[in-house]
Amino acid sequence: MKIQKAKYKTQKFRKVLFLSLIFGFAFLILNPYVASAEEHPDAIEKAIAFYEKGDFDKAILEFKQAISKLRDKPEDDARNEKLFTANFYAGMAYLGKGKEGLAKESFRNAFKAAPDKTINPELFPPKVISLYNEVISQNLSSLFVKSNVAEAEIFVDDIKKGSPPVIHNLLPGTRTVKVVAAGQEIIKTVHLEPGKDVNITAEFQTIGSLSITSEPTVATVYLNGKLVGATPLQLKDIPVGEHTVVISKSGYIESTQKAVVKGSEIAEVNIRLSPVIYSVRLFSVPENAEVFWDEAARGATPLVIENVTAGVHKIRIVKEAHEEKKDTIDVQIPVTEKTYRLTPHTGSLNIKTDPPGVEVIINNRNIGATPLTVSELPVNQYAVKLKKEGYKEKDVKVGIAKGKIAEINEVLMELDAQAPEIIPEPPSKAVKENKNLIRARIVDNQAVGEVSLMLKMEGEMNFQRVGMSSPLKGTYEAVIPEAYLKKGAVLEYFISACDLQSNCAAAGSKESPHKLKVISLEPYTEGFIIDMDMENDMVKISLGSVDGVKKGDKYIVFRIGKELRDPKTNELLQIEEYLIGVIKVKELMPRTASAEIDESESGMFKNDRIRKHASAVAGVVTEGNYAAKITLRWAPNREPEVKGYRIYRSPKIDGIYQRAGEIDGRDNTSFEDTEDMKEGISFYYKVAAFNMLGTDGIMSEPVLGKTKSGVLPPENVRVEAVKINQVYLKWSISRQDPDIEGYIIFRSETEGGQFIEAGKVDRETDNYIDKEDIRQGKIYFYRIAGKSKHGSTGPLSKAVIASIKQRPKAPTGLRWEIVQGKVLLRWEANREPGIKGYNVYRKGWTKSELLITSSINSGELSPEGKTKSIKLYVTALDNDGLESEPSEEIDITLQ
Repeated sequence: MKIQKAKYKTQKFRKVLFLSLIFGFAFLILNPYVASAEEHPDAIEKAIAFYEKGDFDKAILEFKQAISKLRDKPEDDARNEKLFTANFYAGMAYLGKGKEGLAKESFRNAFKAAPDKTINPELFPPKVISLYNEVISQNLSSLFVKSNVAEAEIFVDDIKKGSPPVIHNLLPGTRTVKVVAAGQEIIKTVHLEPGKDVNITAEFQTIGSLSITSEPTVATVYLNGKLVGATPLQLKDIPVGEHTVVISKSGYIESTQKAVVKGSEIAEVNIRLSPVIYSVRLFSVPENAEVFWDEAARGATPLVIENVTAGVHKIRIVKEAHEEKKDTIDVQIPVTEKTYRLTPHTGSLNIKTDPPGVEVIINNRNIGATPLTVSELPVNQYAVKLKKEGYKEKDVKVGIAKGKIAEINEVLMELDAQAPEIIPEPPSKAVKENKNLIRARIVDNQAVGEVSLMLKMEGEMNFQRVGMSSPLKGTYEAVIPEAYLKKGAVLEYFISACDLQSNCAAAGSKESPHKLKVISLEPYTEGFIIDMDMENDMVKISLGSVDGVKKGDKYIVFRIGKELRDPKTNELLQIEEYLIGVIKVKELMPRTASAEIDESESGMFKNDRIRKHASAVAGVVTEGNYAAKITLRWAPNREPEVKGYRIYRSPKIDGIYQRAGEIDGRDNTSFEDTEDMKEGISFYYKVAAFNMLGTDGIMSEPVLGKTKSGVLPPENVRVEAVKINQVYLKWSISRQDPDIEGYIIFRSETEGGQFIEAGKVDRETDNYIDKEDIRQGKIYFYRIAGKSKHGSTGPLSKAVIASIKQRPKAPTGLRWEIVQGKVLLRWEANREPGIKGYNVYRKGWTKSELLITSSINSGELSPEGKTKSIKLYVTALDNDGLESEPSEEIDITLQ
């Protein structure tokens, strides 16, 4: 039964050792200095198999062979592990045979092979465990340490083993023992023998001294929580070990430090105390309020004031357009915080509208319906929105001043939900060589706003916008850009029109546009030569009296030449024309006429072409935006007989056009009209090419030209600064406009009120200082207009606001006393921000005399001569030089 139990236990033990044997097996393969797998692991496994079968003799024989071979190998962990296993199982085999002495010897060898190896008592029979532990005890030693410090630490060969009084299971041999306590070390060398105990003694010094100093001195000292005195301090008979030292002193930050006291030594503690730094954090609602700390300006909120002394301090919080806050703060802790809510200065706002019942929204908050009075509005600039169903919204800006009533009176425009009506006049075709117009009649119940022609070529993705102008009321037109006039191209377009309230309509659409095909026209021709009589230098032409031909009319004869075509697309680009000569009509018939050859460059032929007039000039436009001229430009007429152009103008599109000028040269295609020009005037212009006979060609379509209506106001108008009774304005000069002569500055006391001229500057000046009748506590609105060199004044800029500072309040509480023959004056200090000092005046019959200026609320006077009495008053003076009204007067009797 014992053998079977051992066998069962051994099987469990084998499972525990299986992985270590596997790793050992791999190690043997990889390490050439260790026997191969066939030499030892198989031999040990074979021996274990014999042991498990109960064949102890064979097992012992196999174990001995394996042990013999292993002892001849170099020592390492793997070899020692196998040697332990072989000896341990050999010991159990001897036990199986009842040979306890040999079993002990095997167990002893196993222990020597792996002295740190431990055996799990649950895996082996109690007999095996007991005998193995007995062997171990006979081969280990115990160390007994006697020390006067129970908390001492024991190190054996620099390895911590525990505390006194005893350390068990130490390996035999010479060992270095170190005992550490109370900051001291005692080192001894001992020789440990198997199964024997060794005793040593470690006596330590258990008290020392402690020296404690501080900067500053006379600081209270606590040792381990107990008050022991004040620095500098010498403490004796202090137990060795770690102690807690706390040093404190009023006005300084308490300091804690650990001190280690060693036997027979003086431990030193030196502490530099840091003074307590008081700070105050001040906040205000709203922020950016000026802070006066003990009457000294310290900055704006949010504000941190450092290095504040403990105790009570005075504080004033001042912000423009808000009531001043006065307070005291008792500083007793390192960080003191306080928040002040400031009360704003207020005014009132009256709002009236036509119609009434309009919703009023101020700074995005609905406050009621008109007529409406809003009281206690903080002084500020406000954006006011006026809304009423059925009417167009209106935005108004208004400034509120302290104690004042601002007013808004506005008329709202009734909403228009009706879009314009568009009646297009689509052309049947677009002729490549001529000016092509797309027209429409557009009407609206109020007023037409923007009108656009949306145009693209068929096949393109996006429509391009072309603005439509209105030469006649209700009629709008746009010229098709030349880039679209390609032979055979199909144009797609629709017309969009909106009124002034953004109600829009369209004729056609992106999905269903109007279409227009571009054709290419032959050179402009009025007729042909249909027969020739060369003997009499006569020709017959295809025009007669029914065509308006008269005797004596002269016609240009020309012939078409080569066609110029695109080499890639074969598209017709140009047809050349040649001048042949001039003919003069002699005889008329209804459909034909006879004409004699008047001039001839070369011989005329049947089918040569004739025309009396040059074709219409194309591409006439007005350019620029000038005050005293209108500039025209057009495309050149390439017909060979053209010698120049004549320009005609009329104040009405359908009026009488009179010649405004003439330009010689076919390639000179611009004209500047300066006659009778002034700002804001307009004319309609037509251009005709004239030929070598001086005959005008066909008139172009009329175009509208306008001079500009005055000059624009400057940009970036702003209030640069507000000084004593002065407002500094600045703006950006409009250098692009040569018609500007200068700028006019206008001023009003309300944004919606009448603006009166305040001053003028030249065109190179970008600033103005307004000094005229500027009153403290008032709000002024400024607008600036450009002055044209042609005499007109342009539109006003947007209004900017200047708020004029109030004078300081007059001092109060004026009092006096005579001290040692001198007059000592006192008065209540003016707590307003920015007060620089005070002036003391002597009141005279006709004028006052300044006696002294004081930076504080008191002053001293030395009476002159035999003066019996004087009358005095005091004024306050701020940093900007503003002086208050006089205080109440006092009479001082000197004798």
